[in-house]
Amino acid sequence: PHFQNVIDSKDIERVFCVKPMFDNPRIIRQSGAFFLYGINGNKSQPASLNFSYKVYIINKAQKRKIRKQLEALGIDKSTLFPEVEHVAEHIKDKYHLPK
Repeated sequence: PHFQNVIDSKDIERVFCVKPMFDNPRIIRQSGAFFLYGINGNKSQPASLNFSYKVYIINKAQKRKIRKQLEALGIDKSTLFPEVEHVAEHIKDKYHLPK
């Protein structure tokens, strides 16, 4: 991943999704990407990101089921937070070990 040596003036006002170099353990584990915000006319006015979203309220009784589904997809505490203490906590939770 790299930037080209050319700046298109229209890009200054846009928002880009940037996939980073995977040179950091947390970024590698999270398969992360970032938004890079341009400016909207002047430096103190960030570019706007036009999108619509919905709010979902999830019943707390579904928490365990949702976590199991996420874990089946490889998403759990140890992948979101790869530091050793989080991985250890995930292992303890998974195997019902005392904390």
